[in-house]
Amino acid sequence: MNNYAKRFLIGVKVIDNQHLSLFESINKLAKQISRGCGKDEIANIVHFLDKYCIQHLASEEELMIQIGYPELETHKLKHSLFIEYVKSLKKEIKSDGYSDILAHKTHNHLVHWLLDHILGDDKLIGTFLEKNSISVDK
Repeated sequence: MNNYAKRFLIGVKVIDNQHLSLFESINKLAKQISRGCGKDEIANIVHFLDKYCIQHLASEEELMIQIGYPELETHKLKHSLFIEYVKSLKKEIKSDGYSDILAHKTHNHLVHWLLDHILGDDKLIGTFLEKNSISVDK
């Protein structure tokens, strides 16, 4: 794992692994875009995001409940917004099809999600765990 990816760790193995898989998917999309094949990768990223929304967001919310995280409701709202983004992406694909423009828009949105949500909101979960000396075996 490179140093850039390490910035996304919150200290809970299952969550960190899920973040890493998102990071890798975004990198794969970026590589395909740079090769002029971004629209070919959109189907893969949408499939990944469907699973990610179900598995990762649920795992993260379970963790927050387990540790008594005080910002649970605010965090869940942000997850709901991300789920709505994925739904709107699927609608756009259904009505307009795959395109390189859509690949760029999707990549930009996901990069912002990584930077804003994971490096911001999710890192606060790790800080909460550390501050309160909470150990999680996941």
